[in-house]
Amino acid sequence: MFEGDSIMKKLVAAFGIVVTLTVLGTVALGHFTEKKEGDEPYTPTKLEWLALRLNALRTTSDPQFTVNYWPLDQRNTIRLNVRHHKSMDPDLVKQKIDICRRFAYTIAGVYHWETWLQVKVETDTFGNE
Repeated sequence: MFEGDSIMKKLVAAFGIVVTLTVLGTVALGHFTEKKEGDEPYTPTKLEWLALRLNALRTTSDPQFTVNYWPLDQRNTIRLNVRHHKSMDPDLVKQKIDICRRFAYTIAGVYHWETWLQVKVETDTFGNE
């Protein structure tokens, strides 16, 4: 056996290893860099962002009164969705709704959006069913 054959076999083996590692690396890299639907960038509208902030910042510990903010398809309108227990005093419900409405305008004011914002209140009751 010639010494050149040994070197050639080593070069072929090394080349095979490099090709194999390259292919495996490409497959693995493709797997990790493949874009999933949830990875797509998304920029929320001002209303979507405001609803997100309002829901994130709201604090309520009253199980008889719940609040959620939703962007509406209508221009410049946030829906203030209020659910309260039937036994709550109507004046207290109105007071809490007013606080939630003012809260929406206050947070909108942080972004200078209070001038165009409209808040639509929707109420629903629960309990004694």
